[in-house]
Amino acid sequence: MDFLESALRSALLKDGAHLLEDLLNDPLYKGQEQEALPGEKCYRNRAKTVDTLFGEVRLWRDYYVAGDGSSRVPLDESLGLLEGYSPGLAKMMARIAAQDSFEEGSKDLLAYAGVKVGPKGAQNVLDHGRRSPLHGLAYADHLTSKPSPENPAILS
Repeated sequence: MDFLESALRSALLKDGAHLLEDLLNDPLYKGQEQEALPGEKCYRNRAKTVDTLFGEVRLWRDYYVAGDGSSRVPLDESLGLLEGYSPGLAKMMARIAAQDSFEEGSKDLLAYAGVKVGPKGAQNVLDHGRRSPLHGLAYADHLTSKPSPENPAILS
């Protein structure tokens, strides 16, 4: 039965990644194209691979660069991507990495969720948390809690 469970889980994750990728790249989901702000140049349909709870998905999104070199990616912002990770995966990574070493946290993610993330990825998510007012498990708990007036969302 172990083989069947593992094979079915892998197939479902792969199918889920394809479905998520199709949904996130659907023009109806992404909404209307945004206009470039004054002084910005728009680079249309730039590819980005994002790690999610289902595995990697490839996004095609518009990338805006201002004259001063600053940039923005509205789709990434609206999805709440954190260091190239989906909010769901970032929450899981932060929680595991806050309790264990980054290397052990990566092994736990692979064992529990079937998601392969290197130790550096978990460290990047926690480093993002260190730049926030919360640290360690408090940051991970904050990511997994529902936004409220008393608990505003870090990821929007």
